Amino acid sequence: MDDAENPRVHLGANNPPADIDPFDALKVHADDLLDQARSIAKVETADQLAAVETLADDLKAAAVALEAERVARKAPHDDAIEIIQSTFNPYLAPLKNKAPGKIPLALDVIAKAKTPYLNELDRLKREAAEKLRREAEEAARVAAEAARAAAGEDMEAREEAEALVTQAQTAARIASRAETAATTKTGLRSYWSAVLVDPMAALKHYIARDPDAVKAFLTEMGRKDVLAGTRTIPGFDVTEERRAA
Repeated sequence: MDDAENPRVHLGANNPPADIDPFDALKVHADDLLDQARSIAKVETADQLAAVETLADDLKAAAVALEAERVARKAPHDDAIEIIQSTFNPYLAPLKNKAPGKIPLALDVIAKAKTPYLNELDRLKREAAEKLRREAEEAARVAAEAARAAAGEDMEAREEAEALVTQAQTAARIASRAETAATTKTGLRSYWSAVLVDPMAALKHYIARDPDAVKAFLTEMGRKDVLAGTRTIPGFDVTEERRAA
């Protein structure tokens, strides 16, 4: 069979390997360096120091190469995400953003516009509920007095006392319903916040309640001061430890 009759004699007939993924090559190199790092024991000679420093430089270079490949692969996705965000953010970005979205801004304006009116309605409902509660308590007091006075009296007095008790119970139910209505479906939401007015009292409270959290907070404050160059901090021992860079 001559070349013309051989179906494998044509461009690409040798089936060359597909392009190698750059990550695969970087991974092989990094894994090789990591295998070398696993064999490192305590450095005891100048030659060993030179060898591990060279290995450290190679590992850092491998990390830089891997990071560059990661950034290159991520870039198209970042660009696509940026396009999506820039398209929708003008309408949807939350109020905390430097440039809030139009819809959150509009909703915030609406909320601020209706809050005073809703607060006034809330006040009126609460006042009405309190008035009904006072009336119910007064009715209960009158009924109790009538019941005590009717003890041993004629049937008519006892019946009147029982009627007053029934009225007092009805008034109590009405007051309870009014109190429930005054605190539900108001269109308002409670936002609670803790305003520090006595730091020392608060510190004593949390030292007793959660000493580990207070210790962690103080430790973090001390760490920041030491990083900023402070070398003397009340309540702390500032120590120095020399390590390989």
